[in-house]
Amino acid sequence: MVSVITLLVTAYLSFNYAEQILIERANDLLLSESTIRGNAIRLLFESRIEQNQILANDPMIKILVTELNQTPENEFDKIRESKRRDFLTQIQAFQTLVGFSIGFEDVKIIGTNGKVFFSLGKLTDNNFLHDPLFQKGLEKSIIDFEPTTTGKKMIVVSPIFTQDSKKDDESIGVVISRMRTESLDSILVDTSGLGKTGEVYIVNDGFLMLSESRFIDRAIFKQKVDTIPVQKCFREGEKFTGFYPDYRKINIYGSSYCANDLGFVLLAEIDEAETIQPILVLQNRIFQTGLII
Repeated sequence: MVSVITLLVTAYLSFNYAEQILIERANDLLLSESTIRGNAIRLLFESRIEQNQILANDPMIKILVTELNQTPENEFDKIRESKRRDFLTQIQAFQTLVGFSIGFEDVKIIGTNGKVFFSLGKLTDNNFLHDPLFQKGLEKSIIDFEPTTTGKKMIVVSPIFTQDSKKDDESIGVVISRMRTESLDSILVDTSGLGKTGEVYIVNDGFLMLSESRFIDRAIFKQKVDTIPVQKCFREGEKFTGFYPDYRKINIYGSSYCANDLGFVLLAEIDEAETIQPILVLQNRIFQTGLII
């Protein structure tokens, strides 16, 4: 009886202590990963917005948009074509200023009527007046993503104001830039130090995954992530750390970085089974030792 009671007390204390240590270690690891990578993505998004605002604040772009907004419909195509060289000159100057590392692919200048004034790509007759991104971009700068055959592209939208605009003046158009996402992906793909089941990914305010999953192919814009930390971020503006079921319905330990002002939440997660694996090893060793005693 003395031997059995001693072993039971030792095992109970050992398991509790080991569980606390492992949870603290997982918490420190995932909190560090989510904070560092979340801050890196925030800086990336804010820098892309600032770079797009450089183009939106360009005096020549403002003059061109103001002029085309006031151009009669019967003269619009002719005036737009005559001003295209000025637009291309400003785009070239912009690319020289910010460099080519931002993955800049396309830009559209759109007036308040939703018509495309200028574009690096092929001009279309599409009207953006009822486009959600266009409507949001008239109010403030935002970042969004669009799916492609190979993954996704970053869309940065910024409002254009007149040169003498005041604080509450309405915008006269928007700049919509399309960029590659290699810089963003490089922050997320590294899983070193996260074991066999750890992963880091981001989710938008539509509860859709915006980065590749370690477990599901082609998850971008297809995988729904309606988990506790995503709900807390977009509904309460709070981060979350702890155990919860992930998008695979598997219990994991995770930590979130909430950036609802930029429309994303970053999650760093690792399976609960991998987190408690050392406890199971300790349990077996204590059991074997007990049998010998």
